[in-house]
Amino acid sequence: MFIDVTVTTVVIALEVCRSGFPAEIAIDALIIHVKFSTHVVAVFVCYVCHDIFWLTGPENRCAFHGLQSFFAQVRNIFQTTQTMQPLPAILPTEGRHVIHLLFRVEHGQWDLLDKPSRISAKTALAELVSEIRSTPDTQLLIFSMVTPKADLGFMLITPDLHVADAFSKRLTLALGPDILTPAFSWLSMTERSEYTTSDEEYALSLETEEKLTAGTPAFEEKMDAFRKRMTKYLKDRLEPNLPDWPVVCLYPMSKRRVPGQNWYALDFDARKKLMAGHARVGRTYSGRILQLITGSTGLEDDEWFVTLFSKTTSDVKAIVYEMRFDEVSAQYADFGEFFIGLQLPLDALYSRLGL
Repeated sequence: MFIDVTVTTVVIALEVCRSGFPAEIAIDALIIHVKFSTHVVAVFVCYVCHDIFWLTGPENRCAFHGLQSFFAQVRNIFQTTQTMQPLPAILPTEGRHVIHLLFRVEHGQWDLLDKPSRISAKTALAELVSEIRSTPDTQLLIFSMVTPKADLGFMLITPDLHVADAFSKRLTLALGPDILTPAFSWLSMTERSEYTTSDEEYALSLETEEKLTAGTPAFEEKMDAFRKRMTKYLKDRLEPNLPDWPVVCLYPMSKRRVPGQNWYALDFDARKKLMAGHARVGRTYSGRILQLITGSTGLEDDEWFVTLFSKTTSDVKAIVYEMRFDEVSAQYADFGEFFIGLQLPLDALYSRLGL
């Protein structure tokens, strides 16, 4: 018997199935009376077979729910609590936090769910995706991962690290416990490049290479166009608006620090000259490849994470191959594992994953 329950949430586990009692009889026998205070949010009563009874008021018991409903209710309680007590935002000085999450689908666990529970799970993920995508300054991309390295992938971009962390954990559990197993993850941040051309450098190039005189209409017209290009370039790096191109290539990378090939032992001018040549190769793929390089120094094992968007794997293969011959890559770059994903609508993704 429970009298004057005053905790916010009470979770009671009852092993009644083993005794052979029908669930309703067992519950009626074990819970004689529950008197709720005004502070009680919910009481969950469950037994080892994980069938759930949901009590929302004094002596008011609803019909049977599955395990999926239990966890959905728990998540709603935690979400409500978090909403009521927001934490101070953890924001970068500029840019966004980026989390890549790759999962394997545990089909053995999924097959244990009945049809209503599966529908409920897929609905919960769809609602979460909608919630994330409606969050200000936040993007969520969803991938079907090619090859058995992983099945499902998310790319989350948002300013506040608390928001990124909360959403990533909710995505992990959205289909229910033990359905998604983490296969790979990466935390990084959008950042500006330290090797971009400055106004002074571009003005000097106009004077020395194009023989334009500072202050003339032709000179000022080119400077104005340059500033507009750089403003867009910087915004695209710090606050990207990513395309819906179907093919996505993901991989981490670092610059080498070994004798004779120590990137950080080179002076700035040498590094900038090398990166300028590297960028020229990349620009030849404009319209075919969109590249987002995010920084992870101090956040992960490697220093950057590369996300390539394309309309065909041929262009991904071509740019990665051609870049290998550039001195920056050939002499100073180390690459991690590569992943290929396909952007799909959520309903098509469910079908692709066999959910």
